[in-house]
Amino acid sequence: MLLNPAIFSPELYDLSEVFRSMYLYYVRGLCTEQGSKFAEAYFSRSSI
Repeated sequence: MLLNPAIFSPELYDLSEVFRSMYLYYVRGLCTEQGSKFAEAYFSRSSI
């Protein structure tokens, strides 16, 4: 879904922010506690 230009056109959306939003709202709920901490550390230092 993220890479489908019909849904998230790169001209209209910053794909790194779309990815970050998808992670924060959907994927994070599936992570273990350790995985959540790892991902949080990754996103805090990354400028995807």
